[in-house]
Amino acid sequence: MCATDQVASKVGAWAAKHWPPTSRLALSVRTAPPGSGSGGALASALAALDLPPGSPLTIAPADLVTEGEPLGRAFLSHFKAGATLTALLAHRRASPATETKPGRAPRGVTYVALAGGGSRQAGAGDDGAATLAEAEPTLLHLALPPADPGAPPGREVSIPLAALAAAAAASASAGGAGTAALTLRSDLAASGLYVLDAGAAAGGLATLAARAAGGGGGGGPPSVSVGRDLVPYLLRRQFTPRDPSASEEGGGGAGGPDEAAKAAVAAPPADAATTTMTSTTAPASSAAAPPPRPVCQAHLAPRSRVCGRASTVQAYLELNRDVAAADAGLREGGGRGGGASAAGADGPAPAGGPPSASAPPPASIHPSTSLGAKAAVSLASIVGPDCVLGDRCSVKKSVLGSGVTVGKGAKVANCVLGAGAVVGENAAIQNSVICAGGRVGSRAVVRDARVGPGAEVGEGDELVEETVGGDLAVGSL
Repeated sequence: MCATDQVASKVGAWAAKHWPPTSRLALSVRTAPPGSGSGGALASALAALDLPPGSPLTIAPADLVTEGEPLGRAFLSHFKAGATLTALLAHRRASPATETKPGRAPRGVTYVALAGGGSRQAGAGDDGAATLAEAEPTLLHLALPPADPGAPPGREVSIPLAALAAAAAASASAGGAGTAALTLRSDLAASGLYVLDAGAAAGGLATLAARAAGGGGGGGPPSVSVGRDLVPYLLRRQFTPRDPSASEEGGGGAGGPDEAAKAAVAAPPADAATTTMTSTTAPASSAAAPPPRPVCQAHLAPRSRVCGRASTVQAYLELNRDVAAADAGLREGGGRGGGASAAGADGPAPAGGPPSASAPPPASIHPSTSLGAKAAVSLASIVGPDCVLGDRCSVKKSVLGSGVTVGKGAKVANCVLGAGAVVGENAAIQNSVICAGGRVGSRAVVRDARVGPGAEVGEGDELVEETVGGDLAVGSL
């Protein structure tokens, strides 16, 4: 599902090249209804597929970068549990404390409430048989960061009291003492991939669209978001007894009457990844035990697997670093000539270990790379094969593809340079993406920008927060 006809045409041409009609994959590229949001795109896809209720449907954003293993396991665990919703969650690269000023609530944090599935919460091992035998943690609450990056973060997280009741019921059904244990985590991030029951998704979208249309907004079809509307709706529905005579419209909220009762919990401190709430007795609302279904669960991608969204230049850089670091042709070390400088080089944790600001990954430089005199490559940088780094140039926390040329005295920081990209002498590039074959002239300044394949920035030009080149793929879908 694509946002515009132009994007759908490009994606269709790309898909036809890689998956011809004779392949076993039946692929259809469609344009979403204008202004309908991701929920409208999903509703359109459901109408086209005409799946029977109970059929599993996997949806994912176009900017998700991950390996096949987390995808397969999320689907298998969903099928095994007969779940209504399974959300694939990834581990954050760094603690919110490293990105937050003291005394302020962290920005860009996803709050996740889980119950049960203890070993999976800890991101335990990823051996197939052992992992698939474990029960996934129940997903009770998922609060995405504000859609507007400039919006101030909240200091409290509102969780329905029925979530504690559900945790207590799950404990009792597992042979426990009925103690409600709910863990609120801030060290996870939503990947945007969800495995859904097709019938539940269609019903939820219809209900949400009707409510949005009845809100009196006017001015076109209602916009419903999968992550911000449909997923919270399904999470709240798992606390509501499935009484056919009960109206989903009751209580003024998507979760029914229980939605009115919430627990206001202080957001976990920036230096704490989890907060656990326990209760020796279930809240009064648990008198009518929540039904065993619908079941909403979380699947945590192992730390040793690449999983994240390339929704920003910074995220795109980190994912490039993760993917390139797995290339056996890259070697770790301090580089040659100028060596690798450790000064001020903070970076994400290696793919197989927990985040650590004090132990950034070492620089990786391909043996075929040519380093000029006093050229410097800092920690957390990766330089591919056949690159040429000129005298006194510097590369900091960046990923360089094959055949990249960085001129004398040029400075590259926090960037991704595609294969064959050229950076002229004394140019300065920061927080930017230069696609394959892109060229930046001498003394040019490029900051927070994107240069498409084969595009050029002239000598002495300045490009700030702009995009040049028409076929840039990052964030275009």
